[in-house]
Order: sequence, then C-alpha cells, then structure tokens
Amino acid sequence: MMVSNHKILYALLTFSLFWVGVCIWVCERANSIFNPKIICNYESGFYDEPIEVKVEVGSNYYVTYTLDGRAPNAACTRYEGPIRITDASENDNVWSMIDETSLRYFESDYYMLPNYKVDKCVVLRMAAFDYQGNQVCSDTREYFIGFNEKTGYKDMYNLCVVTDPENFFDIEKGAYSVGSYFARKIENGAIYEMYSDEYGWKNEDKVNWAKTGRKNERAATIELFNPMGQLVIRERCGARIRGGESRYSVQKPLGFYAREEYSGHDRFSTLLPLNRGGTIGLKNFIIHNSGDDFEVKLIDFVIYNALLNGKMSFAVSPIIPCNLFIDGEYWGPMYLMRDTNCYTIGDDYGVDAENVVVIKSGDSKVAGDDTELLETENLDEWNKLLEFIRCHDMSDQDNYEYVCSQIDIENLVDYAATEIYIANADWHIKNNSAFWRTLKQETGNNYADGKWRCSLYDVNLSFESEEKMRYEHEQYIHWDLCDMVHDLCKNDEFKKLYLEKLEELEVLFAPDKVQDIIDEWSSVMEEPIRCHFKRFGIAADADEMIKEEKEQILNFCINRPEEMKKVNEWMFR
Repeated sequence: MMVSNHKILYALLTFSLFWVGVCIWVCERANSIFNPKIICNYESGFYDEPIEVKVEVGSNYYVTYTLDGRAPNAACTRYEGPIRITDASENDNVWSMIDETSLRYFESDYYMLPNYKVDKCVVLRMAAFDYQGNQVCSDTREYFIGFNEKTGYKDMYNLCVVTDPENFFDIEKGAYSVGSYFARKIENGAIYEMYSDEYGWKNEDKVNWAKTGRKNERAATIELFNPMGQLVIRERCGARIRGGESRYSVQKPLGFYAREEYSGHDRFSTLLPLNRGGTIGLKNFIIHNSGDDFEVKLIDFVIYNALLNGKMSFAVSPIIPCNLFIDGEYWGPMYLMRDTNCYTIGDDYGVDAENVVVIKSGDSKVAGDDTELLETENLDEWNKLLEFIRCHDMSDQDNYEYVCSQIDIENLVDYAATEIYIANADWHIKNNSAFWRTLKQETGNNYADGKWRCSLYDVNLSFESEEKMRYEHEQYIHWDLCDMVHDLCKNDEFKKLYLEKLEELEVLFAPDKVQDIIDEWSSVMEEPIRCHFKRFGIAADADEMIKEEKEQILNFCINRPEEMKKVNEWMFR
C-alpha cells in the first residue's frame, strides 16, 4: 500500500512538472510572438570600434528605423539584418548649418557657422509596427564611435537630446529657430538690432526662441552619459528654450521637464548628479550656456559653487560640465544645473513643494504642473514688506523686529552680503533674485515657518574688473536690493551681522583658494572651450580670453577687500 502511494505521488509530480514546462514554453513562445518591446544587442554608449547592432522584436511585428534623428514611420527603412554603426563625424553637417538659430548671426561676424565637420554620434531611432501598420513601440539609441581619439571630452558628461528636427529647427514652429516673422525681415535686408522697436526685443513675441511656458515645450528623448561613458539616464521628457537674454545666443539654454504624458511619471526616474543627496528624481533641470560668460563658460559660478556650497544658509545648485548633442550633432560645452523653483526648494529644505511660493525676478510662482502664476496676494505681501523697509526707520527696534518676524534675517544677510561682495551687476528685485516662503507652517520643520528666505541663482555677471568696479560702486544706489540692505544697515544688529559675513566672505574668496578652483576648472574646461570657440566660429583667441578671464577674477579677489571699504562707505552713509 505504501509503495502504491509513492508511485501515485511520483506520477502526479511528473505530470505537474510536464505541464509547468508546457506553460513555460507557451509563455516564451507567446512572448516571442506578441512582445512588441524592441531589444538591441548594444546599449547606447561609447565604443572604440564600429559595431553591428542587432534588433529583436516579437515575430508578430516588424521594425523600421532612421539614422538622421527623425521619428521612423511604417514606410521608413525596415530592419532586416544587423545595422553597421561607424563614426558619424565625417557625415555632412545638417542641423548645425541652420543659421536661423540665432539673430546674432545677422548682427556681426563674431559668430560663424562651423567651417568643418562637427563631431557626431549616431542616432538610431526605431519603431515597431504590427502588420496592419499600427505603431506599437518606439525606442532610441545613441552611439559614439571612436571618441577616445577626439578632444574636448575628458572628464565631461555628455547630454544627447533627440527630438524630431522640426521641433527645434523648422522656420515656422521650431523652438530653436528665429521664426518666420524675422526670417522674412532678414530676407528683405533687415539687420537685427536688439533694442530696436521694429527689429529687436520689442517684437520678441514673434521670435520662436523668446517664447516661454509649457506651450512652447517639445517632446524629446534625452540620454546622459557620465565621464566614463556610462549611460546615467534615458528619459522621454519635454524640452524648451530657457533663460533671459541668454536664449538669444547661438547656443541656447534648455530646460527638461518630466511629465506623465511623456514617460508615465512626473519626476525623472533616475537620480541625477544634481540631486544633492535626494532620494527622488528631479522634476526638471537645465543645461545652461553661461549667459554673459558665454565664451569662457561660467568660471565665476564654478567658483561660487565650490567655495559657498555648505557654508551658507541658502542652497547652491551643483553644476556639472557637460557637452551637448542635438539630434546627433555636437553643440558645445555647457553646464547641467537645477532650476530655482518650488520643487527644488521643497527637495532642499524638506518642505512640501505645494506649500511653497517663490518670488523670482519680481514674479510670484507656485507649484503645480509647472504653472507660472502671478499670485497677487503673495506678491502684494512681498512688495508690502519691501515698502515697509523702505518707508520705516530700521534703527527703531520695533520696526526691525517686525521685519525679522517676516524674513529669515541671517539668511538675508548671507544672501545680500554674497551678492554685494561678488559684485553681481545684474541683481535687482525684478532680475536674478529669488525669495521664497511656505504658505502654511509644517510641524517639525524650521524652514516651514512662513518666513521669507533667499535663493542664489544667475550670478554670471560678477567678478568685474577693478577699473569697472571703481565705476560700479558709485552706481550701487541704482540697485534696489542694495537700497534695501542700506536701509537695514541703519539697524546696529543687522549691520553687525552684515560686517561679520563680509569678513567670512573675504576669507572664503581669498586669492589662494580661488586660484586652486581656477586650476581645477582649467584642467577640465580649457580643451572643451577651445572646441567651443571652433564650433561657433567665435572671432577671438580662446587661450587669450581664458587667460584674461582668469587674471580678471584673481585680481578681483585680490582687490575686493579694499574696494568693499568704498562700497560700505555708501552702504552706511
């Protein structure tokens, strides 16, 4: 009887294993037939030698592909065997030869289209279709072949932006384009003049790259590679032109936005090197062209970042040197940065982003689907505080204590002393300033107390020459935020804090410390900057400009303590 039971159990086990095997076979077979996911044998990345890319998809589908950045459709080249990928740099330039990407081409000969074949990666865009012609899946890969022998890439990140070329370069709708209005003007012989009523900023609403907001966002795929050539992130997201005057440059800042409509989630799924130790992905980030420091690439902000990070009560955004590629073509070195908005403030200070309001360059902004709203109530409250400081005697302790109840004074001292010490010549209530607060108090978080606090951003018009500073310090009276500091300095308590902070800054920006940062920056950025000058045909000597910039910054730091005595004469008058 016992033997018989064992035989039955053995038979049942054998039978069960047989059907498990059948089920596995059926699932694998079904997967091989009906799985629309595109699989490549080579991941995006850097390869020393040419490669052959094999593409797999369920047998119920077929794949078409393109190599020029355009999205494939059912009629494009059908995949029928390995695709040989070689260095694309010897291909003719395409997108980099479109001169409608900046009006500056029509102002002077200072910038020129590239007169050589720029570096290129291969953009492989693939789409899977069923046999009725319906697209079921798409994917993108980017391959850099032989870049170990090219200059300008050592220790650099590389960001590749792939979008349908019309999204950026079409004369009618391209976000990177001048737009048809000015194109027609130029065809008729007009020359762009920045401050002209007819041919300048007064008509900026007709210039494609000057248009702002989500409606001017374009769908894109981005891939970021670290200096070792490893893929850090691949993400479908929104891309748009960013910045103020910097968007008029030949190389424009770009913002990237995570949205559910593009990728299924509203934050980037991978932590970027910009996260400052956060545990969730960013909502958005920027790649910046350095603005007024366009040629020699934001060396001043590199210095602030290195010397101020962790030493001030305001957050200092990490910045990452990064080459940009647009639809496979080299677009020069830039910097990855975080934006200043409710979400980054929420991440930095552990407050609810939905509970934050930011007054940025004079406008009120709140969280929520990247909405930029003019919140009248919050803006009025902020302006009333500025008016109170302006119209009341801050030497009266009651008046001063009221201000202290509305704003984090030590944070304000850190911020104002820094902006004044570095001589940010473009720092005003309505330009390059940011103040924020929580709308409601949050238990257990000192930063969620409803007081106003400051954020440092866009300081690239600083470190001016000694000669210019001798002129500029007489002009501080025209800086409305300096006026606010001047009024507050009538209070002995504030003045003491302010002078102590200036002493700290003098130590932080000591010439020997700044020289160390300059040397470190030079080792990474000088070669990319030479490539940058070549890429945009900049009519100047790169080495000479780099040398002059470094000397100017160092001389500024040497002379600034003495210059600050003159500034303080005005500040304490």
